[in-house]
Amino acid sequence: MIRASILLASFGISQFGDFIYLVAINVYLYQLTGSAAAVAGLWIIGPIAALFMKFWAGSVIDRVDVRRWLIGTDIARAVLVALLPLLSTLPLIYLTLFALALVKAFF
Repeated sequence: MIRASILLASFGISQFGDFIYLVAINVYLYQLTGSAAAVAGLWIIGPIAALFMKFWAGSVIDRVDVRRWLIGTDIARAVLVALLPLLSTLPLIYLTLFALALVKAFF
């Protein structure tokens, strides 16, 4: 019972962090560009990455050690998120967000 509550609590904290990230990246991009179209482009990146990755990501995940894969993708996500504040041009931000969405599709 305790393990289930720890798992549920960690999932809730993770979802809260994802929500804060989502709000923060939208506000950051709007402050950087002043354009609602740039923020709308941010919302298009996720589905495009899912189109490229999710149809074959399952077959890759079936062939690797899932535990190591999840740790690796989580580390890659952390590095990409930490890289975002250092970027100042819109194409680099979009490219990093696209890479982040690709890694998230595998996660």
